[in-house]
Amino acid sequence: MIPGLPAGQYQLKVESDPFGPYQASLTVAVGQNASVPVTLGIRTVQENVDVQETAQGVDSQKSEVSQVIDTQKISDLPISGRDFIDFVLLTPSVTVGRSTSVGAQSPFQETVLQLSFSGLRETHSAFFGLDGTDYTTSISGVQRQSPSQDWVREFRVASSPYSADNGRNLGAVVNTVTKSGGNDVHGSVYEFFRNHKLDSNNLLSAAGFNTLRFNQFGGNVGGPLRRDKNFYFLGYEGQRRAESPLYSSFILHCTDNPGCLGPGTPSINQVKQSLGLQPENLGSILQIGDYDKFFGKLTNVLSDKSTLNIGYLFNDDRKQHIPGAAPGQGLPSFYRNNSVRDQTVYGNLLHVFGGHWTSESVLNFGRRIFHLDPVGAGLEPAILVADLFSSGGIQGGVHYYSEQHFQAAENVTYIRRNHSFKFGGDFAPVWIGAQTAFFTPGAGIFTPQSFFGATPFDAPPFGPGTPVEFLFLQPRSFFGQQIRPRTLPLRSTKTALEHR
Repeated sequence: MIPGLPAGQYQLKVESDPFGPYQASLTVAVGQNASVPVTLGIRTVQENVDVQETAQGVDSQKSEVSQVIDTQKISDLPISGRDFIDFVLLTPSVTVGRSTSVGAQSPFQETVLQLSFSGLRETHSAFFGLDGTDYTTSISGVQRQSPSQDWVREFRVASSPYSADNGRNLGAVVNTVTKSGGNDVHGSVYEFFRNHKLDSNNLLSAAGFNTLRFNQFGGNVGGPLRRDKNFYFLGYEGQRRAESPLYSSFILHCTDNPGCLGPGTPSINQVKQSLGLQPENLGSILQIGDYDKFFGKLTNVLSDKSTLNIGYLFNDDRKQHIPGAAPGQGLPSFYRNNSVRDQTVYGNLLHVFGGHWTSESVLNFGRRIFHLDPVGAGLEPAILVADLFSSGGIQGGVHYYSEQHFQAAENVTYIRRNHSFKFGGDFAPVWIGAQTAFFTPGAGIFTPQSFFGATPFDAPPFGPGTPVEFLFLQPRSFFGQQIRPRTLPLRSTKTALEHR
């Protein structure tokens, strides 16, 4: 048994007199216990050379249910946006989490795809590893920023039942291995683009407002610093994306046109202005999805028994005007600006002691700053009309957090004949600071009839803009006061929804 081998292609050769030699190709996947039965024949004058296609075999050493997505699949399978983590959806029982599909309704609207394993909640239910380190955001329980698709060698998704050293989560374990340099210099440069001039018009876009500009570009290079000893891999990827938001046909027709819920009923903007709130302009924003990310990795073969990997991953994600409601139901004032800066530096040392002991040492430090700010002048209360639309300020979210994560881990493996024993420890303190603004300064909940003043809300003391419920996070002494425009970060100013 040879523990701790990095994922990759190997040539296995066995010789023992007076038998003939044995040679075969072997592919080791991430997290795999690869076993190869070897049969040595009697040496003869004649030798046969067998050419075989290598394939992922059955791992007889583990009982876990898992799937490996290798380099070939990552390169060949088409995927929108080229985010490699989307390939996890190829695993049975994996779906897109509910908070991703409906927008910024969860306490943490992360910029990465949030996945649900076997129906579990998508936060704090899965462990994400990167080159042997913990790559999970502690505060929200999802993965940190995704590496570029071109930097990933392969990854394994283990749904159950995985070994104890793979973590503390009920859902799944996703282990990712990044590419390394080799003795030959290899690299690539790429540009992917889309544009509304090449697409048909979207029927759910605002009239005369059908924009799409998408450019994703980057490059990577890997090679030797010292042949057979030190190798490097460098990569950069950027994206510039701007597109028109999508709106439901109801919003497109009723924002400025009265009579949507019967003769004499006002438009959405007429009701908002009667409440002292700003009107909506469907053509006023573009959804922006810009980022820049960088990755650097050094692989050092210190001796025939020791290998050291050092990596650094930087992401600057600048999303503007992301939807805060279910697709098509958010008005422009309900959109959010979401900027995230994420950095991780790590080291991984693998060392073999004699013929029985192997150790893996890990050091990892990550820092993440997250913003989720409302769009519009001041901070208005949220207006929630059931099953039709949402507008206004922050509703049920954390609008800022910072996280610093440190990890020191040691895993030791002992092999004795046909038995192996693995034990170790993990020390991972986390420093977190967050600002929450749940329903600040408040939220008005309406039925369609109460918002537009339709029956039975069409007569005094009711009328258009009559909420059926208030949610306030303000002292009662502030009720009834006119809202004053405010900017983030929030300080001591208190406001409340004007009640009429």
